[in-house]
Amino acid sequence: MRKVIGLLLIAFIMIAAPAAAGTLDEDRRAAEAGDASAQNVMGNRYMSGREVPKDLSESARWFRLAAEQGHAGAQNNLGAAYFGGLGVKQDYNQAAVWFRKAAEQGDGAAQYQLGSMYQYGLGQPRDIAKAAHWYRLAADQGVSFAQGPLGWIYLSGAGGEINYPEAARWFRKAAERGEARCQYMLAVMLMSGMSEGAGRPGETFELMMQSATKGYAPAQYILGSMLDRGGRGNEAVKWYEVAARQNHPPALNNLAVHYALGLGVAKNYATAMQLYQKAAAHGHPRAMNSIGFMYYKGQGVEVNYSEAIKWYARGAAAGFPEACKNLAGMILEGKGAAKDATKALYWLQIAAEGGHKDDHATLAALESSLPPDFVDNTKKRVREWQAKTPYWSDFTEMLVYGWY
Repeated sequence: MRKVIGLLLIAFIMIAAPAAAGTLDEDRRAAEAGDASAQNVMGNRYMSGREVPKDLSESARWFRLAAEQGHAGAQNNLGAAYFGGLGVKQDYNQAAVWFRKAAEQGDGAAQYQLGSMYQYGLGQPRDIAKAAHWYRLAADQGVSFAQGPLGWIYLSGAGGEINYPEAARWFRKAAERGEARCQYMLAVMLMSGMSEGAGRPGETFELMMQSATKGYAPAQYILGSMLDRGGRGNEAVKWYEVAARQNHPPALNNLAVHYALGLGVAKNYATAMQLYQKAAAHGHPRAMNSIGFMYYKGQGVEVNYSEAIKWYARGAAAGFPEACKNLAGMILEGKGAAKDATKALYWLQIAAEGGHKDDHATLAALESSLPPDFVDNTKKRVREWQAKTPYWSDFTEMLVYGWY
């Protein structure tokens, strides 16, 4: 949430600050005479320290004078002051009040800010449909900060409707304005075939590179993956390292893979384990599974089946099919836990339903060795598990770690 608030404040500074109307003396005289536009300018001067000492309290005072006269820009600026505690005590409720006044007058910056407050439940109950409404009004005015979140709402269906063409359209608008997150998301949609058309030849790589060079960790990770698939492992490692320094879990995981296998770097199981553990601490299921594998095989650590099954279980609980398969295998072998064909069947069925094809013969043999009614009941339990736990996939990973 702290990152979200920081992004909103940055957006306020970039899209809401008005230019000075005249000289400092001219602006001050007009403001003191009650001119709302000049009062708003004076508020901005004191906020930025332009030709006057920076003074957030004085800035908020001028914004309030103009806002109370109905000046939309000043109402937005006063809302931002309350939102960030800039010269006034932080108060999300008051921020929402002033953002709404400005938004209802058509102020695009305020419409974006109000949409954000609805999206994150700040100062009012969380309401994604209302967030989408205000984002749309701002986005239609060309506010790029609103175009990205609106695209995300259409992509995720958080507002009740999944609409890939609309998502791609808004991501593209923001991407064309240089928004790193939206360059990334548009590239993801092109890669996944969810956008209208396939895009220009090379556009996906170009978009990822643009986003990555702006420092956006998810794009740096995907760019590394693209280079890996193209046989350019040394270049991939460099991008993984850049993203890993931002603690991006998938990049930490992939960098660990390179150290575990000695791809583009000297093989080092200890470094691999450290990187896997960092990724796992951020909830990354692939890393959890890999830690389990290292304990199972004794790679850089003593063989420890209890630790292996513990980590496989964590990855399985997070919906990673490979971890489900590995967990079932250990239970079936009685390693790290009592041998139990019924529990093994449960996790093998979950792995198979999640797309893991390697153990269909084992699954078929196990099902044939157990009573049909028990197999049917296990399948029912699997369906219940699926209703609560989404499977972890490459696409899930791109979305989960690609929008923050």
